[in-house]
Amino acid sequence: MEPIKIAIQKSGRLNEDSLRILKDCGISIDNGRDQLKAAARDFPMEVLYLRNGDIPQYLRDGVVDIAIIGENVLFEKGKDIRVSVRLGFSKCRVSLALPKSVDYSEIGDLDGKRIATSSPNTVRHFLDKADLAAATQDEGGFSRLVEQAVAAAPMAPPSAAMEMSSDLQVLTKVESESAGGASGALEIAERKVISTAFLSIEVDLVEAATTQVRDIADSLGGFLENLNSSGADEGQQANMTVRVPQAQFSDAVERIELVGKVQSKNLGSEDVSERFIDLQAHLKSSIREEESLLSLLGRTTTVSEVLTIERELTRVRSNIERFQAHLNFLERRIDLATITVSLFSPDKASGEPPSASMRIEVNGVTDHVDAVKSLVASSNGVVDSVLVSLRNGKESAVMTVHVFSDDFNSTVDFLEDQGRVRSKDVQEGKPGEYGAASPEEKPRARIDLTFVEDSNSVNIGLMVAIAAPIGALALGVILGIGFFGVYRRGGRTS
Repeated sequence: MEPIKIAIQKSGRLNEDSLRILKDCGISIDNGRDQLKAAARDFPMEVLYLRNGDIPQYLRDGVVDIAIIGENVLFEKGKDIRVSVRLGFSKCRVSLALPKSVDYSEIGDLDGKRIATSSPNTVRHFLDKADLAAATQDEGGFSRLVEQAVAAAPMAPPSAAMEMSSDLQVLTKVESESAGGASGALEIAERKVISTAFLSIEVDLVEAATTQVRDIADSLGGFLENLNSSGADEGQQANMTVRVPQAQFSDAVERIELVGKVQSKNLGSEDVSERFIDLQAHLKSSIREEESLLSLLGRTTTVSEVLTIERELTRVRSNIERFQAHLNFLERRIDLATITVSLFSPDKASGEPPSASMRIEVNGVTDHVDAVKSLVASSNGVVDSVLVSLRNGKESAVMTVHVFSDDFNSTVDFLEDQGRVRSKDVQEGKPGEYGAASPEEKPRARIDLTFVEDSNSVNIGLMVAIAAPIGALALGVILGIGFFGVYRRGGRTS
């Protein structure tokens, strides 16, 4: 039975009340708000802790089945979402604030004003009811201009305040009706999965097998991404990577297995649905903010406002490019599965090269990936694959390298020096059937490596910021004691 997925606020006034409702229903949650997802101990339910404004999109995309959310958010971002139950607690207050320097006597004084707000639909509804022509701008660049204008003056009492009821609700995704009536099952959004496979296959003729693998990929709508081969005749070996459409992944693996005798097989998949949806939401939000800033720029009359808006546009466009790049990377990995194939002749199979699997915490994942690439290249090794990802603000990288057996131990020692080793599994390998293996013509010692960002890394800037005033204070104390000693010595001498 699939667990029910329910979304609640990650933080804010509704978080504790929502958890209390679940507890009153006899549902206990294992983890707190520090994690994105938590499972119930005694009920088939998963709780997702999300930002308030992201919850409607998660409902639309089918990532969650239900949600507890304020009606104010529904009014702004979820008018298409169906309300199942009104829970009847909590409310919010939306106030229109003016600087004390502005003369205000009635609501009509707001006519023709520009209002910065994070709740444009709510404010627009209020202004329409009052028959006012004030312009609203989404909170962002323009709101910063307003903050600059009113920063020096305290706010007037909320005489222009309005209140709207915000009953707490349980929401479900809007369902379409079929001929038999409304569907009771929630439509699950298409999962975003990155699929990978690693195959080690013994073959009679490596060159012919290489052609077979390439033809399999081509016939399924894929392509050969890279190929490295060495040796001749029975000593030939090849390492190749092919990409095939996700829908053809299983078929491709099955057909490639028939090329020869499979010595090892490793299939992997990573569900990146939540990360993908989150990136999409951030991208859409940034695009909307850019549109608002461009619209505002066309109506701005002062140089200072133009410069402020242009700085905000630079920041927003940088975010758009970053989110789009991450989405493009994920889409490529999702659409085309990766299959890495190692082909070798029987004489190469008589011995077994060493191998290792390591997980290391480091400061600066990308820098350490580059360091490994440089080391492997300097020893004529091969970097099979590298996958760098960003999640929850922290980088991680998964990579596979092949080095010569003679360089295996030194490479492992180098990796151990990169950071804090969290896990390590080393297989020493075996020599050939008739004693030690002959000098290898192709690096076969494999190392599967995972770099993760060190959770205990210290912000150097923060350390300097703390150490500087402490050092200055200590220096002042030392100098003060010294001067006092001189003064006392002088007094006794006189």
